[in-house]
Amino acid sequence: MANSRKRVGVRGSVTSEANVGTVVVELEMENLPRKGWIRRVRADVTAGTNILNVSASIRESAGGTGLAEILAYALAAEPVDSEEDIYYEATVSDITLGTGSLFIGVAVDDATLDHVVAVQLDIEPAI
Repeated sequence: MANSRKRVGVRGSVTSEANVGTVVVELEMENLPRKGWIRRVRADVTAGTNILNVSASIRESAGGTGLAEILAYALAAEPVDSEEDIYYEATVSDITLGTGSLFIGVAVDDATLDHVVAVQLDIEPAI
């Protein structure tokens, strides 16, 4: 008999309200499963001038570097669109509901602060 377990995914998105330039701006993605698997990451520059490249990093804690940074994409032609299989444990946002937050750092290679970067994660909750 085939495995009948259903994969239930969560799709969340975060959009900065512009002001993205060459300095990393950190966004918080809330109400995610406390533990899960990141299956796909997308980062897209949706507005701005002189758009060439975008970078993104996924972090388990605010301002996270080192071991807190679980995924990083160097400056590359936008959009970033990558399938992944990465386990995470998010910073707790609601212990009763078992939800958490991940933090996403984004930047572009143009210093003009008129860029908007949309980030989307596809996540499978860990059981």
